[in-house]
Amino acid sequence: MYDMQFDDWIAQKEEDILNDITRIVAIPSVAKKSKNPEYPCGTDCARVLDFALGLAESFGLDTKNYDYYCGSAILPGKTDRKIGVFVHLDTAAVSDVWLSDPFSAYIHDGYIIGCGVQDNKGAAISLLYLLKLLKENQVQLVHTIELVFGCAKKIGMIDIDRYLTSTDAPQLSFVADADFPVCTQEKGCADFKLTCPFEDDFIEDFHAGYDTNAIPDTAFALIKGANYKDVLEKTKNVPNCSVIPAGPFIKISVRTKGGHAAFPFDRTSPIPILAKLLMDIGLVNQARPVLNFLYNVYSSCDGLPFDLYDYLKPSEATTHICSTTSVSKNRFSHTISIRYANIHKSAEVIQKVKKVAKSNGFDCRLVSNTDPWTPDPFPLSMSSFLTNMANKYSGTKLSPYSMGGTTYAHKLPNAIPFGPNRIRESFPIMYGIGHIANEAIFIEDLMTLIKVYAATIIEIDKMF
Repeated sequence: MYDMQFDDWIAQKEEDILNDITRIVAIPSVAKKSKNPEYPCGTDCARVLDFALGLAESFGLDTKNYDYYCGSAILPGKTDRKIGVFVHLDTAAVSDVWLSDPFSAYIHDGYIIGCGVQDNKGAAISLLYLLKLLKENQVQLVHTIELVFGCAKKIGMIDIDRYLTSTDAPQLSFVADADFPVCTQEKGCADFKLTCPFEDDFIEDFHAGYDTNAIPDTAFALIKGANYKDVLEKTKNVPNCSVIPAGPFIKISVRTKGGHAAFPFDRTSPIPILAKLLMDIGLVNQARPVLNFLYNVYSSCDGLPFDLYDYLKPSEATTHICSTTSVSKNRFSHTISIRYANIHKSAEVIQKVKKVAKSNGFDCRLVSNTDPWTPDPFPLSMSSFLTNMANKYSGTKLSPYSMGGTTYAHKLPNAIPFGPNRIRESFPIMYGIGHIANEAIFIEDLMTLIKVYAATIIEIDKMF
């Protein structure tokens, strides 16, 4: 049974937790594959794992390093049967529109802001303090608790591949890279690269994005053969638009509030806005069909342009976004991400995207595909229990949900995504979620995470 004295312990440790989150955010562990066999996820991911394992050891916990793919902090139980908790320490790339240094976390109005605080470093540190709480309060568990820190979530989850070939999987695993209360379905994810010949009297480049998993927050075009003052005059009343000289070119930029590719419905892409702007002011010639495609297809995100509209509620529906664009060697390239509901087969999604691409003059290549996923029967049967625990200890009335994101649960047996994030109506407009500039998380949610997980693990330990 949950001990209410835990609340006092968590409150006393809050400052330490936030200090350690600030320290781990300072390590720029942007995910990237490395040719160095000693550090397969890059030196910064190795540094961040060393930090987490060193902190765990200072708490008196056992640790294990799985060749710098991932590592774990272990609280031994009475048996070797394991309950796993999975987080990741690598982050997405950062854009240039942060209001502050993304690797220097700060606190404002009850939020902590910094790269990775929500996705997923804040949860990683909070759950490390969960193990410290259980240990210091001498909570005797039958199961061993293994908190696994991944370093390759953003680059194909090769960290979990190495983990599963190195040790036995836990009997039950929670993935704390999600929202409360519990995720009972992850959509499929198919990423494509579309290319076509590109030549234009005005446009030298049309560039946006930095991450396949993100709706960009900025798009710009480099314009040639135009008068700067004329362009400035034609764009002076366009919101969030800037025009500056850039060597022999004129750079026209449009900014919006980007977002995670998995949650596009309340976000706006700058790509169709910039495409329409260039067409409206007459700064496109031969490439007009390309800009028409960008405007017509990516002004929406509901799958309809690819004949994938499925009349489901937004959290379950198929979505599409354009994540990057560029011009190089007289070819235009752009990447798109389709998050598709389980009513669609991957072959259907791939065929429909390629059909639309071909009919509009694009070569289309499938970059990656992950099929839709639902939890195994054992963890799925616990979804009501997990929902009740999350609501009881966070004071909410949330319901199980599906999402467009992909978590470690895809690869782990008997795993289910379980908190700690929450969608708050009061979330400040200047902040972002994972993958987005000014990434932030409500500090109270990180403290609640410890409480929910402590109560849940204590109860589950007695259940099986």
